[in-house]
Amino acid sequence: MSNQKNQTSANAEATEKKMTKYDRKVQARKEAAAREKRQRTISRITAVAVLVIAVLIIVAVPITKRVNAKKEYFRIGEHSVNKIEYNFYFNTFTSYARSMYSYFGMIDTSKALSEQAYSENETWQQFFDQMTVENLVQCFALADDAKTKGLTYDVSSEITEFYDSLSASAQENEQSLSQYLKDTFGAYASKSTLENALTVYLTAGKHNEYLLEQNKPSEDEVTSYYNENKNSYDTVNYQAFEVAAEVAENASEEDIKAAMEKAKAAADEFKTRLDAGESFADLYTEYNKADENTEASEDEDTDADTEENTDPSLHENTKFSSADTAYRDWLFDEKRAPMDTEVIADEAGSSYHIVSFLARTCPEDTNETISDTLASDAVSDYITPMYDNYPLNDSKDNLNLASIQTEDAE
Repeated sequence: MSNQKNQTSANAEATEKKMTKYDRKVQARKEAAAREKRQRTISRITAVAVLVIAVLIIVAVPITKRVNAKKEYFRIGEHSVNKIEYNFYFNTFTSYARSMYSYFGMIDTSKALSEQAYSENETWQQFFDQMTVENLVQCFALADDAKTKGLTYDVSSEITEFYDSLSASAQENEQSLSQYLKDTFGAYASKSTLENALTVYLTAGKHNEYLLEQNKPSEDEVTSYYNENKNSYDTVNYQAFEVAAEVAENASEEDIKAAMEKAKAAADEFKTRLDAGESFADLYTEYNKADENTEASEDEDTDADTEENTDPSLHENTKFSSADTAYRDWLFDEKRAPMDTEVIADEAGSSYHIVSFLARTCPEDTNETISDTLASDAVSDYITPMYDNYPLNDSKDNLNLASIQTEDAE
């Protein structure tokens, strides 16, 4: 046993003696190379893993946003509305109003609507969101009423017409229809994602047309309504001239009275000469030039085309709402006859008006207009009570309307 141990020890010693300094250096290099190879392998695996994760993130982010856009954004009654659909409704219901407010400088198109105040406690974004919700309530009520009545509407031609119109606009902007839809209705808008919203919207429109036809008034109803509301439809032709009293800024009551008496004297003289047979247009020109301080009837509202109307005293096709408040009641009095002329005081304007009535006319489309109005009123009376069944349920307040609705409730 002792001899065996001695032999093993001797062999190990012999082997160690055979490992030269060079051998050990070579072995160290091999071990270092092996370690470096393992490290490179680990680095490559790590890099591939990081790349895969990055690709997954790049792909997953838009997918997640698309999925979220299809999730419920809020509810109106029993109807769920996602963000894609809401963008469509928002654009459809507010596009014209937004362009008009922008045209008149009330909205700055370089800023977000949420950054601009519509009122003390409301932004323009909230104003238009509220408008969209109100229109959606009407839209869903109409679509549901059609379903309740068992009415179905084929809106395929309207859908085709809708996309044909958008395609034409896309071509004008050198875009594809797909890109134009995204620019107009949001990043995830497409024919497929807009299908439901567009169908509901067009169905509501068709049902509204059906209800209007069903509620079309009789001729007797139209006539009766016109007789009770003539001033809302008739127009008049007349001539007018204003004699303004020369009243100083801090004038006393006596000075104002004297100035008004002087203006009335001029107006009476104008009328006397008119009654004697002189032309209204000629008198207008003479008196207008004689009084450099007067602001004559050129500034009065008129529906006449100024390029065709060479007589500044003449006002044609003037509605009651457009006529000067100082004398419109006189003009629209049903007793008024052609060539009736009157001098009418305007205390608020510190002036006198010489007004000559020429004619009163009922526009040709009045009956059609009244018929549409009565039918529309009847449909509104029918559908409005249904709105209570369509409360807004925006639990996350995505539309930021909670504060406004609370104020309205108070």
